[in-house]
Amino acid sequence: MPEAYEEVSQVDKMRAITDYINRAGAAAMPDSQRKKLYKLSVRQCAVVANIRRYTRQHPEGVPMSILAERAGMSPSAASHMVDSLTAQGMVERHQSPTDRRAVLVTISKSFLNLAIEIDKAQQNAIDELCSELTEEERAINRAVVDKLYNAIIERVGI
Repeated sequence: MPEAYEEVSQVDKMRAITDYINRAGAAAMPDSQRKKLYKLSVRQCAVVANIRRYTRQHPEGVPMSILAERAGMSPSAASHMVDSLTAQGMVERHQSPTDRRAVLVTISKSFLNLAIEIDKAQQNAIDELCSELTEEERAINRAVVDKLYNAIIERVGI
């Protein structure tokens, strides 16, 4: 390994891995959708990702109050952002079936299909990277990723 590589920070290494996986997801998108996503702010992308993550375990949707809290936004700011994302066809609002006052947010059906394709492309990129590892290293990697993910969930929720 070149000496310069040893000086790369842990942060830069993690960013490189994340960028590689994200590029695979972007490559799976039609140009029209990619252009649409590139117009989103970093915060909007984070909100969409949080909604996607949350709704994998709670398909009924993420309550607007929880979304605002997790995004570190006021309920009003979260509502405006969801309005914008709804207008772009990325998310949908629904009234909670159990609490008429609560609003639930989900990924729109049309965007969900694209998100599933992005997920597949990103998983393929992860599998490709992990093919460089031994079976034992893959098991260790899965355990470390699970532990870090659980730490994030414990700290910030979604």
